[in-house]
Amino acid sequence: MTEVPCISELFFQHKPTPLLLTYCKIMIKGCDLVQSKVHCKLLIRYATSYGLLREVLSSLGKLEIQNTPPSSFIFRGNSAFTRLFFYYIESTSTKYLNKVISTLVNEMMTNPRFYFDSVDPTQTKNENLEN
Repeated sequence: MTEVPCISELFFQHKPTPLLLTYCKIMIKGCDLVQSKVHCKLLIRYATSYGLLREVLSSLGKLEIQNTPPSSFIFRGNSAFTRLFFYYIESTSTKYLNKVISTLVNEMMTNPRFYFDSVDPTQTKNENLEN
């Protein structure tokens, strides 16, 4: 009787497996942004639950670096890695950013003249700041 590999081994074995790369190509890169976000969330939860998130992100990033032509901007495209990494950053930093800057943003919205007029006092009137 052959042993069935653990699901984590099907996705990652010291490097991304063909199954993980296919998942990224079809379910993250190959669909619209709304569906892609759902699949990114699932893959991040999966990788985190097996303790593989760092390895998965790192491996996919390295693959993108290797596959980017020398004359192209790296991490500029709409690749599976950039979508996955963007969602990861968005999902992990939102609470932190809200906690750190929400008071300042609320104050800026309440009293815009205090913040924006002081940026350049020589600036002429700004119709966007008038009530």
